[in-house]
Amino acid sequence: MEAMSADAERVTVKMRDGRVGFIGRWLIDPADDVRSGEPNADRGTFYGVAVTAKGNFVVYAAHVAGRLEPEFRTYSSLDHAIRDDCPSDVIERAKSALDPDYVRWIDI
Repeated sequence: MEAMSADAERVTVKMRDGRVGFIGRWLIDPADDVRSGEPNADRGTFYGVAVTAKGNFVVYAAHVAGRLEPEFRTYSSLDHAIRDDCPSDVIERAKSALDPDYVRWIDI
């Protein structure tokens, strides 16, 4: 986490009732092009994934047309985010951003 402190910054996200902020850094900056390709995913939802200065993870989801209320969820690990139905392709992308040597192993 020492490397995290060098990259940490004030991060804020827009929610319906204001803004939420924390100290950390984006692994995946929330942007219109960060969408899940999973079969049942809402194609209008975009994502951001951050690691906090305390080593937790934030998954932020919002809809490009504002139809759905933005979501801000915190997790102790990225695997917990997958178990909570966060899109696995988005979380895998965050794992790769966190560790460039990350490999997703599959049982085939």
